[in-house]
Amino acid sequence: PLGGTSMPWAGAGPPERLRLSAFSRRLPPLADQGAAQEGSSPEEERRWARVAEPAAVGQAVALLLGTLADAPDELGEGYQFLLAPLPGEALPEGAVQSGVQLGLVLSDALSDPDLNEPGWADEAGCFAAADIAVYQVPPGGRSEYLP
Repeated sequence: PLGGTSMPWAGAGPPERLRLSAFSRRLPPLADQGAAQEGSSPEEERRWARVAEPAAVGQAVALLLGTLADAPDELGEGYQFLLAPLPGEALPEGAVQSGVQLGLVLSDALSDPDLNEPGWADEAGCFAAADIAVYQVPPGGRSEYLP
């Protein structure tokens, strides 16, 4: 996944004020897959739909900070990822599947991000955004580059 935007947290206030919003849309067809579905325009197929109500991230941030406060020495070596679930929250079934683009936005509790609206990030107090595309790939098989 590519992190689209990352801004300092200083202006965000306490983590309890932050919310994670989730959206999805169909990926555009690949060159060998043909045009958009019959009866719909490419613009309609590329509109973002909210897949979950904004979720509070305070508990997840507290878990991450607690982990960092008591981190093993190995965490300081190399490039590490820390993941923290949002307690009681989950994406609906089918939100992450082949041919879907998932958009995640971290914003303050007073914001209502709308990925279909130009300039939404300026108005929504956006502190981070992620854009994840999910593709189905054929099974690997043998490769001269892999053991």
